[in-house]
Amino acid sequence: MSATRIQGAGNRLPWNSAAFLLGGLGLTGFPLSAGFTGHWTALQIIAENDWRPAAIVLFASVGAIWGFVRLTRILFGPLENRFLLRERMVSVALALCMLLLSISLALAPQLLDGPIRTVWAAFSG
Repeated sequence: MSATRIQGAGNRLPWNSAAFLLGGLGLTGFPLSAGFTGHWTALQIIAENDWRPAAIVLFASVGAIWGFVRLTRILFGPLENRFLLRERMVSVALALCMLLLSISLALAPQLLDGPIRTVWAAFSG
């Protein structure tokens, strides 16, 4: 798939593009995303034994974040695909809900403490 097919798609689909970008950055452990807490904790645990694997994971995360920065420039650049339709309200509402949930979990990760402990107990026993 060439970049010209998605060039400027963020201009027509801003909320969906933002949800996609924030979700992807959360998977890379980007700060102020929902995935940062788990990513940072795992890196600290790995680094206690040997710093080299932690450095490799950190380097890979920086590379993935760089890719998302490049994708952001493509998505919000000049619009090339004039046939791309605008977002529908249902799609905007769903994207906003996911963005709010992700940001709230990034700001208050302790909200996941109870469910994670329950799952941990279920799988460890």
